[in-house]
Amino acid sequence: MNTLIARKAFTLFIVEAASAIDESYYYCIHGECRTSLSTITMLALCEFAVLLFGSALITIGKRGTPQISRIDWNDFIKQYVDRDYFDTLGACEFTDFKTIPSKIKLEETYGKEKRAPFYFLRLGAYDEDEETTTVESQFKFNMYPPSFNRKIRTAQRTCFLSANIV
Repeated sequence: MNTLIARKAFTLFIVEAASAIDESYYYCIHGECRTSLSTITMLALCEFAVLLFGSALITIGKRGTPQISRIDWNDFIKQYVDRDYFDTLGACEFTDFKTIPSKIKLEETYGKEKRAPFYFLRLGAYDEDEETTTVESQFKFNMYPPSFNRKIRTAQRTCFLSANIV
């Protein structure tokens, strides 16, 4: 997959989805989470991984595990997303949050768990008059993602078709 094509497709999705969402929400970049970004893209987990890998936003580490770089994501947002599309409030932000995996992942785990880093992408602009939501408060208060609407569905189809994921 051509990196430029993948990045442009993913950028288009982010821009359209962020403008379609009424309130900001943090989506987990890891595919196995209940608030996963792959869910809102409506791509299968393997297709979502291909999109991120094709966009050079994840790499494969020495042990064959996916690696996420804060620098790569922030450069991507600065170069592709923020440059032309959003005002000073911004509608996209990359952040990380350390938590116990069972609080985020879909499957149940047993026994003691260590805190692990998870990476999130905020979509949707902050409202100037309201308090800003953080990843911590989103999980503490068990906030659900905004409901899908027609604009998000259009963004999903556009992303899938323009990335040409097969």
